[in-house]
Order: sequence, then C-alpha cells, then structure tokens
Amino acid sequence: MTLGRLVTSVDGRAQIFPVNYAVQRRTILFRTAEGTKLVSAAINNEVVFEVDDHNVAAGWSVIVRGTARTLA
Repeated sequence: MTLGRLVTSVDGRAQIFPVNYAVQRRTILFRTAEGTKLVSAAINNEVVFEVDDHNVAAGWSVIVRGTARTLA
C-alpha cells in the first residue's frame, strides 16, 4: 500500500486525511476504522483523493474527484 490523501467535508469545512491505498480496476481502495474519515465520507460522499511522489529529476501529483462508498 501507498500513502495518499482523502479530502472530504466535515461541518462544511474541507478536511484532509492521510490514508494507505491500493488501486484495483480503476478503483481507489482504502481501509479505515470508524471515526471522522468514515463518517464524513458517508455523510458527504463527494471526495477528492490526492497522491504525489518525486525523485531527483522530477515530481508529480495526481488528483481524482469521485464518489466514496463503503464496501462490505
């Protein structure tokens, strides 16, 4: 797993949460315990996900907007 950032809205304010994630069939998956991340994604499922990396020559960043949902 790799580290990314989940951005969601809590009480009308943007909140950023670091999450470990994996990509499977064009889907970004992350696992979290009950709490602010899960509650805010359930209430306001429109989210932004961001990941970046760099090396000595260059850096990059990817931002994805989408809909969060809970998997059973």
